[in-house]
Amino acid sequence: MTTKLTTEGEAFFAEGNFAEAKDRFLAVVKDDPQDKNALNNLGVIAFQEKQIDHAARYFSQCLSIDPFYLDGVLNFCQLLKATDNLGGAANLLEMVAESSDRTR
Repeated sequence: MTTKLTTEGEAFFAEGNFAEAKDRFLAVVKDDPQDKNALNNLGVIAFQEKQIDHAARYFSQCLSIDPFYLDGVLNFCQLLKATDNLGGAANLLEMVAESSDRTR
């Protein structure tokens, strides 16, 4: 069920139908609150809709599950860059690098 919803959500997103995509990804997160991909996708949609605070929360949730999830890291950095928070982006990347060093 989750895979089907994710596939549908990604198809709707590709078509530019953010409302339907968002509905699908919210359903995925309701079923599995730890789905980093769905949280990342919700962050991207919120960012596209200029809902910066919501986007930041979704990206933060995504990265709290997996701080090395590349799509989440890059999308959050994109948001921080777009809001002129390059220092925040640098801090995020530094935190990921430090975490990576500790897990080796």
